[in-house]
Amino acid sequence: MKHGAREAMLDTPGTVRAFVRTAGGSRVKDVYDGLTLDSQDRIDVPAFDPVPHGFLPDHMGADGACGDCCLITAARSAPGTFVDGRIVGRV
Repeated sequence: MKHGAREAMLDTPGTVRAFVRTAGGSRVKDVYDGLTLDSQDRIDVPAFDPVPHGFLPDHMGADGACGDCCLITAARSAPGTFVDGRIVGRV
């Protein structure tokens, strides 16, 4: 799945665009290429998290991997889509 508009920072200061990898409550983790956002695999996981997880495509770490994120939202988020939000903490 190619995404033409994948800007990380939006017009609102402090807002980022996260790519959803795993839906909240799902026992399936979708694996995507961090650069092309192409779907690569689906992995069954033994436990689920109640909130969706994703990554920040344009925020690469020293290891070349995109920064992971936990999406705290009441909205339903489907894997392979973007969600706009704010960073409220970092580890």
